[in-house]
Amino acid sequence: MAGASLHIDLDDRVVQRRLAEMLRRGQNLEPVFADIGEYLDLAHRERFDREIDPQGKAWEPLAEKTIEQKRKKGRDGGILVETGDLRDLLRYQISDDALEFGTDRIYGATQQFGDEDRGIPAREWLGFSREDMKEISDIIGDWLVGE
Repeated sequence: MAGASLHIDLDDRVVQRRLAEMLRRGQNLEPVFADIGEYLDLAHRERFDREIDPQGKAWEPLAEKTIEQKRKKGRDGGILVETGDLRDLLRYQISDDALEFGTDRIYGATQQFGDEDRGIPAREWLGFSREDMKEISDIIGDWLVGE
């Protein structure tokens, strides 16, 4: 080569080790799924307590009839709270390649999607906010690099 030249030697052993570690970590996703499951549990409980959906929109208020029924039963809980099971029994299950999050309470679907025939409005309580997606992405990124 005529004129001036620049020669760079690159030692990629550190990069190779990091990539190998990331590949190794990718063989067992259960630890990162557990971290994500714990985060989702906390995020959903906080939104539940604030009575908002994943996008931050307030749930539709209770009908006066529902408020009166709750009073008669001696239950003054908020929206979507009868016994507290829906909020307190959120669960996640993990396997090698999946994370499932939600509730086993059948009425959870009724609350999420509503029931027009019974006059129950949809009050979305399960889902992901933008903040959730960023946090999950951060959890995965930190896990992949071993932080």
